[in-house]
Amino acid sequence: MSDIQDQVDEFDLVAKGGVYFLEETLPMIKVLIFLDDLDIWLHFNEIFGEERDFFGHGFRIIVTTSNKSVLLKSPPQRLDCIYCISMMNDNLALALQGNLPISDFDEIARGIIDSVNGIPLFIKVIGILFPEKWWKNGLHLGS
Repeated sequence: MSDIQDQVDEFDLVAKGGVYFLEETLPMIKVLIFLDDLDIWLHFNEIFGEERDFFGHGFRIIVTTSNKSVLLKSPPQRLDCIYCISMMNDNLALALQGNLPISDFDEIARGIIDSVNGIPLFIKVIGILFPEKWWKNGLHLGS
């Protein structure tokens, strides 16, 4: 979005509103949008308006929320599916792919699990993307 937004005069965005910007820009491109921890459906409408017709072919919006009732309040035509994620218990998350963490990494691994609330996909992605030193610094666990 920031790459697209750089192409638009900032005054136009403020004067015409964010929805106008989306209506004019998004039909031209494929879009994947994540809204994390949505707590009021009205926030979705404030961002995207009442209609989703202005999105181009192949767009996707993924919404996460800890409150399923937020999604149930949405109009049926605005919601394709609800997927509930089961949280992993700490021991199962630590043994992801059958490998137990080395004892030196136990505290780091538990910190990662806590920081992503045990969501399996997040655990896997974070484990792949970030080296040990980054997590030690990020979780203030020392060096």
